[in-house]
Amino acid sequence: MQDLTRRYQEEMRRYYYVTPTSYLILIKTFSGMLDDKRGGIDRQIKKYDRGLSQLAKASAQVAELQEKLTNLIPVLEVKAANSAKMQKEIEVKKKSVDVIVQECKTAEESAKQQLSLAEAKTAEAEFAKQKVEPIYQAAIKAVNGLQGSDVTELKGFKTATPPVQLVAKTLCLFFHVKPAMVPGPDGKTKIQDWWEPCKKNLLNATLLNNLKNYAKDDMTDDLVGTIEPVINEDNYAEAVLAKASKAALGISKWCRAIISYHHAMKIVIPVRIELAQAKETAAAAQKSWDEAKAKLAAVQAEFKKLVDELDATQAEETRLRNEKDDCERKVELAKALINGLANERENWKVDLAKNKEFRENIVGDVVIASGVIAYLGVFLKSYRDECTQSWADMLRKFDINSTKDVSVEAVCGDAVKIRQWQIQGLPQDSFSTDSAIICESSDRWCLFVDPQMQANIWLKNRYKEDGVKVIKPTNDPNVISRTLENAINVGVPVILEDAYETFDPLLDPLLAKQIEKKGSEMYIKFGD
Repeated sequence: MQDLTRRYQEEMRRYYYVTPTSYLILIKTFSGMLDDKRGGIDRQIKKYDRGLSQLAKASAQVAELQEKLTNLIPVLEVKAANSAKMQKEIEVKKKSVDVIVQECKTAEESAKQQLSLAEAKTAEAEFAKQKVEPIYQAAIKAVNGLQGSDVTELKGFKTATPPVQLVAKTLCLFFHVKPAMVPGPDGKTKIQDWWEPCKKNLLNATLLNNLKNYAKDDMTDDLVGTIEPVINEDNYAEAVLAKASKAALGISKWCRAIISYHHAMKIVIPVRIELAQAKETAAAAQKSWDEAKAKLAAVQAEFKKLVDELDATQAEETRLRNEKDDCERKVELAKALINGLANERENWKVDLAKNKEFRENIVGDVVIASGVIAYLGVFLKSYRDECTQSWADMLRKFDINSTKDVSVEAVCGDAVKIRQWQIQGLPQDSFSTDSAIICESSDRWCLFVDPQMQANIWLKNRYKEDGVKVIKPTNDPNVISRTLENAINVGVPVILEDAYETFDPLLDPLLAKQIEKKGSEMYIKFGD
């Protein structure tokens, strides 16, 4: 470098100083770039290896898929035939199911009709019962109005008056107690005496409970016909019995109520019989409906089983058909891939070989590219070419190979990014491209000697979307300071145009990148 800088001074009348900082930048650039380039080359090699492997794999898979397709077609045909056969069976079965469904609907309608009739009879019986119930409750009320002492008082009568005799007679008739035969008034004939049998058998402590629990529904018309003439006699009137005895009056009320209950039940009993018949008919209809539903459920279960089997068969047929279509599609794609990439296979092999070769020369190429970035930015193209060639010769002495005619663009360039730079105004020659890469890759601020304003135009377009700011030494110092402070705070790029040979000391912290880290924050001291 010393010989090159000396010749550069003699020929171009320009000075360039080789400093330890340049060497440190060389080391830093080399270490970072080597790992990055190795990773990139390894990815490229892996990509080509994977592509060639996939092509070979596709060729092998085509034969396998064709064999699988050949075996799959007969199986698919069998499944399709089974599916068609099962569909016919289901159609036949569905007709029988429809018949049973109709039978079940008929049974349901009949059952619902009979249940409706039974409900109507139930309502009618309940209505009749509500009419009879007050009559029976009157009998119970008459009994509840008596006490044991009232019965005891009545039993204490030595002789019964005619009204009491009539009450005793009706009581004996109700409980089937026979009268005693006693001599009549003429002393020759015998007459019926109901009082003594009544006192002996009925007028006791259990009488009131016996009246309450009397089997009123078991009375016969004959019994009622025998009792009714008695209760219709004048001495059986309530006004007469009220004077005779409280117990006799209460018992007479019970007797009349029980007789009235019997007559009322003549209306209720037929209704109950009709209700029982309606319930029996409804139960039979319900049973028929239940049997029809059970039969329908069994047939539907059998029908569902057939449908499920058909669904499973059709699902399997669909799976096999999809598998067949998938095999055919894969065969077509594999063939298209193999045929379409027949020429690319050879190109990939060549590119793979080139990348492997570049992988072997990567250390030397990165050393030379790092040297260009660290040292040769200021030199013209001829000086750069001469220096890189001498570096390559020197590296070979240490058994470090490099690519022939290596350049910064070949090692560090990105074709897409370079094309974008050229659209933004960068000249298309290799020297300008290398200079732009040096600007992007260098750790130091770049000073452009740019009499034709080519670099200036490119930089402004390059950072236009980032809101680039432009300052000049001729600007007011306060404007320069304020512009730089704002740019530091928000991260906006700044171009210093028309720079002098010396710089304002205000810019020293920025030019030297005097950045300090405090905790997780980065700081730079600028201005006052």
